Amino acid sequence: MKRKLFPILCVVLGVMLLAGCGGQKYRVDYVGCKDLYENAKDFYRAGETVTVYYRLRMIATDTDYAFFLDGERLNCSYEEGKGFAITFTMPERDVKLECQSRNIMAYAPDAEN
Repeated sequence: MKRKLFPILCVVLGVMLLAGCGGQKYRVDYVGCKDLYENAKDFYRAGETVTVYYRLRMIATDTDYAFFLDGERLNCSYEEGKGFAITFTMPERDVKLECQSRNIMAYAPDAEN
């Protein structure tokens, strides 16, 4: 009886361990612009370091690009040939990654000096 139960017990324990190893994955919402991000996945595990590259055919030099994760501005860098490198640690929740661009050469009468 023990010989028959041991392999079954091993399989059950193995499945339980494998199921718990991965951790829960959470969704990144690219607000309809996922195709502009290279290396972008829909889901990441909590605590995972996420790096995606924002690529446009032409990055405008008179435009300020800002990236936000759930409304908080992210620091990013620009890598020649890859685009803007956006890196963050995936939190334990679904998030929204957003790019906002603003023409910095346009006349803004209400802007401060």
